[in-house]
Amino acid sequence: MFQTIGALLTKRVSDRVVSLGTTSIVISLDGLTTEVFDAIRRRASQEKIIANIENINRAKRRLKVNQPTPGIEFVAMRRNIHELWDIVRLAAELVAAHVQVAELTEYNTTGGESLIDDPQMAYRAEQAE
Repeated sequence: MFQTIGALLTKRVSDRVVSLGTTSIVISLDGLTTEVFDAIRRRASQEKIIANIENINRAKRRLKVNQPTPGIEFVAMRRNIHELWDIVRLAAELVAAHVQVAELTEYNTTGGESLIDDPQMAYRAEQAE
């Protein structure tokens, strides 16, 4: 099992990861719209990451195995919490085993973004559930 942003899960890498018997991959996906995703993950592409999750699923079909099961981790913050429901919907389309929501720990570049103890976090999480 490992966690990744998913940017390097090309077809070749996905085939290798699946053939090695990996059981689970958790992929960070902190935004669905290009605007939100690009503001959070400056050196990645959400389209590429979604395509790479699909690479894992294609490799599983090609190699006739059921694992690894992809999962999505969503780091909730003020700038992306409104996209949580759409992330859950996308996870279902990608046959992700789960969506885990992590609360942001603030540091220099994320000041003011935390939703810890914010009622909006509870409301959005309940909607997504």
